[in-house]
Amino acid sequence: MFMFKATLASITNLLKKVTENVLRAKIVFFDANPVGRILTRFSKDVVMFDMMFPMQSLMFLNGIFRSISVVITVCVINPYVLIPALFLGVLMFFIMKVGMGPMADGQIMDSLEREPIHNTFSMMINGLVSCRVAEKMPYFKLDFMNSVYRSSNSMFCCNSVSSWIGLRLDLLCTTFTSSVCWFCIIMKGKVEIKILIVTLQLISDLIAWFSYSVRLYAELSNQMTSSQRMFDYTSLEIEDELKKPTDKELKTNGWPTQGVIEYKATTMRYREQLPPAIKDLTFRIEAGMKVGIVGRTGSGKSSILQTLFRLVDLS
Repeated sequence: MFMFKATLASITNLLKKVTENVLRAKIVFFDANPVGRILTRFSKDVVMFDMMFPMQSLMFLNGIFRSISVVITVCVINPYVLIPALFLGVLMFFIMKVGMGPMADGQIMDSLEREPIHNTFSMMINGLVSCRVAEKMPYFKLDFMNSVYRSSNSMFCCNSVSSWIGLRLDLLCTTFTSSVCWFCIIMKGKVEIKILIVTLQLISDLIAWFSYSVRLYAELSNQMTSSQRMFDYTSLEIEDELKKPTDKELKTNGWPTQGVIEYKATTMRYREQLPPAIKDLTFRIEAGMKVGIVGRTGSGKSSILQTLFRLVDLS
């Protein structure tokens, strides 16, 4: 119960912070990140961290503690079992080290390949009329199915690596059980029959629980990448503050009676590495004036409106 409450509190705080940052993120963030990538953070990543992580972590702790208790009990009864236990432990560590990398890569590729699915689907919905008029529905359908195939292949690779790890862990657990049975046969006349029966009964749980626990550990490690991707959104560069200290002057002095717009040496650039779209712009528009902005393509007409509505911060 404590684990579920702790996980619920953590995901609630994390989701609240991520939602606030995304809603107040700059327009540049939405230009650089497609809709599918943002939707994946609020759909698949939230489900992985909110629903699957608590249950699987509880099952992992239950299984790993049961497995450790079985190994300790068997080793106390028969210390000679420590020899194959240590040897098989090294092999298990090597198998996990080899399999965890490809399994994590498969999870990352699956997350990346899910984004084009959302992007293509939203693109088809928004431009449905244009796609039908231009007879481009087969093209977008093929693009959508290719994205689904790539995502399925990534998940298949991840599941294949998980099965590869599970098969070898089962073989090691079976080897350890066989060694315990062999030692029980050797110690038949030296140890009581009741103790040997208890040893064999305990060791039968090891095959099922230990292999399953280790596979759960691998999945939990991969699921933490979902929380990591969500945590990256907590450090987004947000827009300027909604409330400023100068707002108190509006309450005391009142709102301006005339709508005057004045720019003084205004400079704006969309990104820090790009040249300024507006440079040292100065003008004044008096109240009641009707003004039209005329200029060639790329001269900064729409950029002026974006600065006026604070869609882009001034440099």
